[in-house]
Amino acid sequence: MGETAGRAVGAVRDLLTAGRERASAAAAERAAQREAAAEQRLAETREADVQAALEHGRVVSDPPPARPPAHATPPAPAYPPPPTERSWESVVAEPEVVEEEGPVPFRERRLDPTPIVLAVALVAVVIGAILAFRTLTAAPDPVRPVPVTQQSDAPTAEPAPEPEVTSTPEQTPEPEPTTPPEPPEIAALAPLDPEGDGAENPELTPNALDGDPSTYWRSRSYVDPEYGMKSGIGLHVELEEETLVSAVVIDLMGEGGNVEIRATSASSPTEGDVLASGPMGPATTFTFDEPVETDELVLWFTSLPVADSDGRNRIELAELEVE
Repeated sequence: MGETAGRAVGAVRDLLTAGRERASAAAAERAAQREAAAEQRLAETREADVQAALEHGRVVSDPPPARPPAHATPPAPAYPPPPTERSWESVVAEPEVVEEEGPVPFRERRLDPTPIVLAVALVAVVIGAILAFRTLTAAPDPVRPVPVTQQSDAPTAEPAPEPEVTSTPEQTPEPEPTTPPEPPEIAALAPLDPEGDGAENPELTPNALDGDPSTYWRSRSYVDPEYGMKSGIGLHVELEEETLVSAVVIDLMGEGGNVEIRATSASSPTEGDVLASGPMGPATTFTFDEPVETDELVLWFTSLPVADSDGRNRIELAELEVE
């Protein structure tokens, strides 16, 4: 871009120099023409003077003026004196009269187009430089992909007939799902030891209902997991109200033993149908074959599990839930 501008400035400078030279040459030519015209007019004037002298008959040299005597007074002429005859030498030696050059009339003036041509050339060079700069610095136009249409020789499939619209019977709204009933709430727990002294830590039973798995109800420890001197011990579960019960969840801190679940009273813990039974462990769920509507349950332990705390044969019940 800088090199192009330099070249443009140099071209303009050359055009200006050439214009000045042509203007000087034109001025010199006009001055020479004026001098030649003046000389021609002078020659014509001299030739006219010589012709006038020849018409008077002769060309003589100018006589010296006669000095009249001091006492004599020349008479006054009755008519104007004739013109003095002039010799050829006096005519030729007459100084050249140079006419002062006045302003040239407007019609005779010659318009010099050089400044106009130079100005137009300069404007063209500047416009060309601006266009070249914009062309070099302009971002390229994004290339637009030409969509290509693919022609397939396969016959076009005829449109399938529109299926007939048949009126469908109005669908009855589905019943809204009912919210499941809240699980039964346990009101109280009570240890059962009908064949012993009843000292199975009844004061600890609230620990199995407090929601804290680190606390628990525990039974007494036995050497024999099957007691040896009685058929078992139990735990009476009293519900808040009579409701449907489908399962019991025992969270035991230990494993093993055996439990039988019945819907019976504390006075007859081993009577009635066994709803579910089996060994126990952490978060063990005992599901009934069919839900039972009752307000109390009895968990009868026919054999004891091994406790995690010390490995002895006893029950450590962390939480008890009824579903």
